[in-house]
Amino acid sequence: MSYLDSKIPPVREHRHPETSLAHGSRWPAGQAPGGCPIMSRADRSFTQGSICPLLPALGIMLSLPDTVVLMHGSVGCGTCAAGNNVNVRGGLASRGAKAHDVVWLSTDLDEMNVINGGDAKLMEALAEADRAYSPKVILAVSGCLPGVIGDDIDAAAAAVKDRVRARILPVHCEGFKSRFMATAYDVVYHAVGRHLMPDPATVGPKDPLRVNIMNVGSMGVADERELARLAEALGLEANFFPVFADPDSFARAAEAALSISVCPTHDDYFLNHLEESYGVPHVIRHMPIGIANTGEWLRDLGEAMGRGSEAEELARSEEALLRDALQEFLPAFRGKRAFVSAGEYRSLATASLLQELGFEICGIRSFHFDSFAEVELEKLSRAAAGNGTGSAVGDGSGAEAGDGGPADRADGGPGPACSGNVGTGSADGGNVGSGAAGRGQQGGAWSGSSGGFVFNVANVQPFEEANLLRRLRPDVFLGHMHGNSTAARMGIPCQVIYNSGYGYLGYRGAYDLARRLARKLAYPGFYRRLGQFGKLPYRESWYAEDPFSRIRGEEGRPWPRTSPNGPAGAAPWAARSPPLGACRAPCPCCTPGPDAPATSPGRPTGRPPSRWPASAWAYRFRPPTSRRTRWSSAAWTASGRRYWKPSGSWRGSSSSSWPDASPKS
Repeated sequence: MSYLDSKIPPVREHRHPETSLAHGSRWPAGQAPGGCPIMSRADRSFTQGSICPLLPALGIMLSLPDTVVLMHGSVGCGTCAAGNNVNVRGGLASRGAKAHDVVWLSTDLDEMNVINGGDAKLMEALAEADRAYSPKVILAVSGCLPGVIGDDIDAAAAAVKDRVRARILPVHCEGFKSRFMATAYDVVYHAVGRHLMPDPATVGPKDPLRVNIMNVGSMGVADERELARLAEALGLEANFFPVFADPDSFARAAEAALSISVCPTHDDYFLNHLEESYGVPHVIRHMPIGIANTGEWLRDLGEAMGRGSEAEELARSEEALLRDALQEFLPAFRGKRAFVSAGEYRSLATASLLQELGFEICGIRSFHFDSFAEVELEKLSRAAAGNGTGSAVGDGSGAEAGDGGPADRADGGPGPACSGNVGTGSADGGNVGSGAAGRGQQGGAWSGSSGGFVFNVANVQPFEEANLLRRLRPDVFLGHMHGNSTAARMGIPCQVIYNSGYGYLGYRGAYDLARRLARKLAYPGFYRRLGQFGKLPYRESWYAEDPFSRIRGEEGRPWPRTSPNGPAGAAPWAARSPPLGACRAPCPCCTPGPDAPATSPGRPTGRPPSRWPASAWAYRFRPPTSRRTRWSSAAWTASGRRYWKPSGSWRGSSSSSWPDASPKS
């Protein structure tokens, strides 16, 4: 049974159970990620500023020409569409289409609609949108509120189908159903596959030279032109979709000879549908950011289309030209440290490009993590094992980064090895090294620089980001707009990780990014001055804590610690970790750390807050028991004692100690 047989698409948590939303560790150099069960089940006791799946979904939907986006929900849902207006106008104009403002409407559900249902209001809005705008497609998007009260947007669309001329695409994008923003791509492609793609019986013959290249909202026309240039050099025709693609042109995708992914996280749902329903094979392995990744992407394309030798020759010639062009920038990058924060695949692929340019990667933040990115993380770790800060784009006479030896400089000679000391896992930390002299900045175990890097999985979470940046102090930060604002106010030069007006993909994209980074590092005065006067809303006490102290175990309990305020003799990792060796390969989560008992796996990630809200005690300290134990809410008494009620009997504990979580009959 195909996912598209159901009206409602699955969430990422169900399609990819290994997907992680919360993780923080120092990733050792040269180590493969394996499959970590802790990463897939961790969570946070405090969260700040997460991205709702509705935001990236709107980025795709609003780009489709001649469409209307109708938000079924409260009026606040969808207001972020106004921020997409400049991107849509610029994207349409750069692709030769007529620029126009985005069109989004809202059913504006109120209290009476919550009580009585909003289906009638949705049907009326669909008819009005068709009458007022005469679009080709109306996207009826369900927000959280209709999902809670049970409105059936598919039934409402079917009821007015004969009254409107436009095709109606019900889009189930209730943000509360999934904590992973990547679910947004699946819900949009689910609607496109069910209602916009043609019947497989009516599809024409395959075009042997047509290749589907799935673009993403973060791609600009410069990126599309670069990938089209590479495809045309192999004698192929590039068909870009779905972003900024006319709804009537989606049938062309079913007639292609091959589909190739630009971002595996973004594309896998729809590419699988094209292969299952229309027989269009696909390649989903690499993101063409950086020299090596673009070469692998190009070779995969050539081999799949029977042009392997031509692709190999093209990749070699393009790489040689790029190496020569990059020589003027490499001296400015030698010994510099970079921090990257973005979506899963883009952050890792961009970090690989920075390593090729000679940067040392001190930290990577990914909005989520799943099996697609394991190969990229492994490549980064192996490259970091070179333990140098030289460039991998020299003239070829030196050893490349990642081959187990020191990274080479621009001239092919050996790069300077890092000499900083790695911290011991305690809050005191160690010195951060970068180059022969080292930086001498204080940090925790995550801030060492002996060939590894900090790897943090976080759906935004600016409080963690600020703490990490305070400790690591990179020379440049590459991230989204919200992350750049945090880094800029700390005086760190910033480069936006993507901008639809710039090029990032392919060989030309690598050169363009290097040129912009060289300019940022040459003129850091603006950021230095901004760091003198910019303020962040966090207390100094937070910067003294472990940045990952709010990440808790897979069963909902905070990371426990052994202290005078905790249960006597409690083993920090005994209750929450799987057996040592449960991963396919050892990873930083399941490898005993210096502070962990010899018999318990894992590196302690910190301690829980000293004061939990009273209402949170009941579930945060729920005992691990095979039978269900019901806890009552915590209550304060005049004597300052908190009380719990496990299994029907009252017991109390001092307010200055943790509760005894052992169940009693």
